[in-house]
Amino acid sequence: MVYAIRSPRAIKTCYCGADPVVAASYTSKEPGRRYFTCENADDGDCHIWKWWDVAVMEEMSDFQRQLREVKSQHNESEQKLVKVEATVSISGIKEMFLLAVSVLLSFFIVIFMVFMLGGRATEVEKARV
Repeated sequence: MVYAIRSPRAIKTCYCGADPVVAASYTSKEPGRRYFTCENADDGDCHIWKWWDVAVMEEMSDFQRQLREVKSQHNESEQKLVKVEATVSISGIKEMFLLAVSVLLSFFIVIFMVFMLGGRATEVEKARV
């Protein structure tokens, strides 16, 4: 007996292109054990056939592998983010240092110019007298 239950993902399609269905075994060795088969299995050609529990376990193993890969990629991304944040922080500190040095240098240049011009102004005033 073949049930019209579609496979969620374990087996996507048969070799012939048809969707797999779930059937139950009625043998004395495997009574009631479900398996994937093709809806066209009675035509004599080669079609998909796999125990349902084996297919589901393979799918679960695949999901676990994919989950491990995603966790690994997440950890790598976290490490890269920490490095980028550290680099940005260091760049910000360097930029602030350069800005502070530039401001101080500009301040000293202005003070130097004021003293130089201030000294000349006094010389001009002395020459007038």
